[in-house]
Amino acid sequence: MYLPIHCASCATIALRVAHECLGGEATCPRCGEIAQVVPGCSYVEGDVPLFNRLKRLVEDSGLSSEDARRLAFEIEGGVESRAFDILAKRLPALQPELFSPGERRTALSILDTLLTSASDLRASPPTSLQAPRAGDGAGP
Repeated sequence: MYLPIHCASCATIALRVAHECLGGEATCPRCGEIAQVVPGCSYVEGDVPLFNRLKRLVEDSGLSSEDARRLAFEIEGGVESRAFDILAKRLPALQPELFSPGERRTALSILDTLLTSASDLRASPPTSLQAPRAGDGAGP
């Protein structure tokens, strides 16, 4: 089983073998810093090539943080075919017609992970979407 990780130090998203992820963290394969496990999803070995292909597609797309967030929202709240149509308009290299129904579900899960993580990594500062916590000195 593979778990997705995202590294705030070098803004990379990668898959790591689950036993390498301890306490919700793993070593980033790109920079060697500590990366956080993306909660809520896991992938099998056969998904790794698709993950890497879709990762390159998202990286090459030049999507802004806000665009990535919107597309992730469409995946999470949409019907599979509608989500693929919206994604194909923003990511023309996706070519949804090349995916079988089973691959579409996996691809949407991967794209949701990639886009959500990309929007978090590209946000500046990373905590800008979080509300201040009581007692942290931020706010009245």
